[in-house]
Amino acid sequence: MPAGPRSWITPRRRLPLAVYAACQLLLLGWWAAFHPGRITGDSLTYLYEVSTSHWRSDHSVLYDALLWISLQLTGGIAALTLAQTVAMAAALAYVCTALRDLGVRGRWSAPVAVLVAGAPMTGSFTVFVWKDVAYTIAVLVAFGAVVQLTARRLRGRRDRRDASFARQVTVLGLGLLGVGLFRNNGFPVILAAGVLLVVLLPGMRRWTATAAGAALALSLLLNNLLYPALGVQQPRADEVYAFNYADIGVAYARRPDTFTPADLRLMAGVAPLAHWRGPGGDCHVADSIMHQPMDRVKAGRENGQLLALWFRVLRRTPSLIADARLCRADIAWSFTGHTGLYAASNHSTLASWAGFGESSYRQLPFGGSLRDDPLSTRLNRTATTAYTWTQAPKRQPFLWRGANWTYAGYLVVLLVALRRRRYELLALAALPIGLQLTVIAANPSPLWRYMAASLFLGFLTVPVLALLATPGRTGRTGRTSRNSRTADGAGAGSPVRD
Repeated sequence: MPAGPRSWITPRRRLPLAVYAACQLLLLGWWAAFHPGRITGDSLTYLYEVSTSHWRSDHSVLYDALLWISLQLTGGIAALTLAQTVAMAAALAYVCTALRDLGVRGRWSAPVAVLVAGAPMTGSFTVFVWKDVAYTIAVLVAFGAVVQLTARRLRGRRDRRDASFARQVTVLGLGLLGVGLFRNNGFPVILAAGVLLVVLLPGMRRWTATAAGAALALSLLLNNLLYPALGVQQPRADEVYAFNYADIGVAYARRPDTFTPADLRLMAGVAPLAHWRGPGGDCHVADSIMHQPMDRVKAGRENGQLLALWFRVLRRTPSLIADARLCRADIAWSFTGHTGLYAASNHSTLASWAGFGESSYRQLPFGGSLRDDPLSTRLNRTATTAYTWTQAPKRQPFLWRGANWTYAGYLVVLLVALRRRRYELLALAALPIGLQLTVIAANPSPLWRYMAASLFLGFLTVPVLALLATPGRTGRTGRTSRNSRTADGAGAGSPVRD
């Protein structure tokens, strides 16, 4: 007798399908409300580069390519932002499936995933023309694979090299590759997370190292060799090392007595000393020092000497360099932010295309198709009101600040690891740690988007708290208590079917 039309919806598929459908519906609402998509100044840069054949690798070349495809096939950006909603909904469903493998029932993970899709902080973010959206989706994919590999380790299946293991390692590698290709500074995230996974997931170290190593090598190969060979222009030296110039400015503003006459002559040849200790002394942002009257062309020519000066400053006053980096990375570690100059949210980017002025885009190819055209005026008003409501100063630190949700995630993982007495669970913090350390190490300014992926991960780690209520200790043989059950009825430590 032939199978019924719904027979393919097995009990195990119900959770991911339900989560995907709910998240997709909500994300479509954001897409319809802000059709054809939300923008930032970066969005216009992407549009200029791909529509006028001025391809540069200062932004993600892969994301630029996706924008180019959308423009060529449809004449606009709506196809790209719509595809982002599909990919985000799929990534959220995948994370819920991975959490189920870990022993977190769908009743706990699914509502959180749906909340992420519907919340103004994360739902609206998905429909921006921004490489950070694709980067965040790649982070979620890699996180889902980490959760599944951790679950395999806890079930005592670390030595089984079946098809599901191959899929999980492959997905991990692809997610990490996306991390490296959708943001130029993604490679430190791959490196840090890869090292932590190798340490925390014994029995599969060779495979996690291979996935991370391959992703790292391929992203570096594409960014540094293939793209230039294809004619993609590389960033100038003054753009790449602006962090270092800003560090020098902060050190000079605070300890001018440590600079030699030779140091001062070099600096004065690029910009007046008053500029180095004035705008350059602002530790919160690196961009200030790069404005006029700095001669950026000359700075690029003398970049080698300026880097040598940076190393001398680092040896003389390492604490000043550390302070400058921490100050600019405020968004990655501070609970509320130590200045009022930079909001904890994405407040400045709720702007229409028209808000940038017609002269900003009308003269560009495809510019005429970028007018604001919400598919529903009522949805647009509702979405804008909800978005604005979250901007209140008393709500921003709780709702928008990725660092706070990162710390919440660390606490959840630590509590569950201690409760279960399984250190492997700490692997769930590998990606958040990599994201946080990367921003702290090299960040131009404390902008919200640099911790957007961390915000998503923080939200999605919260359901792991449910494992505290089912503390069945998973032994190396894969046994667990009767009370520890997964969503599909298998024990959290039992060898469930992958």
